[in-house]
Amino acid sequence: QPDEVPDGFKTSAQWGELWGMSTNAAGIILQRSTKAKAMEMKKFRIYTEGRGAYPTPHYREIKTSQSSDTHTSRPA
Repeated sequence: QPDEVPDGFKTSAQWGELWGMSTNAAGIILQRSTKAKAMEMKKFRIYTEGRGAYPTPHYREIKTSQSSDTHTSRPA
């Protein structure tokens, strides 16, 4: 059974498409951003070909008082 993914959470493939880069490159940026506390990661079950509903990492920007809307730019 797939989970409902909350607003703002995207997979590395979705972030990569948004940023105009490969899923792999986006994943590297997302992992570093998660360690730097600029992004948060949670796993949600989504439907995947061949696996059915599978827990997949999703990332969301952590809003701070200084951050602007960076959904269209890469995190630091």
